[in-house]
Amino acid sequence: MRLKDHLAAGHSEPPMKVIHAAASALGQRTITHAVATYEVTTQPKEDNSPEETLAQWDCMMLTEDALVIVTASRPGSEWYLGSEWDEIREDGASITAELIPLREVVGCSVIGVRSFGPTNWLARWDVRLRDGRKPPVPWPTRHRQETQRRHEELATALADRLLSHA
Repeated sequence: MRLKDHLAAGHSEPPMKVIHAAASALGQRTITHAVATYEVTTQPKEDNSPEETLAQWDCMMLTEDALVIVTASRPGSEWYLGSEWDEIREDGASITAELIPLREVVGCSVIGVRSFGPTNWLARWDVRLRDGRKPPVPWPTRHRQETQRRHEELATALADRLLSHA
């Protein structure tokens, strides 16, 4: 599976800048599980000026020995592979990519459950690091069955790895 396919959120594929940041952080590691979300939000500004629309990608990838987290945002209402903002270099994007060795992960726990009907549930979870940080975990805000399934599979695999190394 190609990296952009691992990081697809619904029918949207991440922009090249997100793919490059993930590839750089991964190095030669192989992804075993991944989840990503793509959201467009409107946020008020602190100085009472007009609201700002942000396009944001949150990605988490699990490898045999690490978690890779990519968080990216840019002003605007569209930012995905093939969009007009995909190839522009100076677009105001903010991107961080971090490789976290699994030995630095000290917990993975359920923090809530969301229901989408009597037989469709999704557990929301978080990750805790040895230094006290909680990296952002992509959480599907819309009912996207594929994203939810990938979210749960990554959480289960991470919890299993932590238990097997405890």
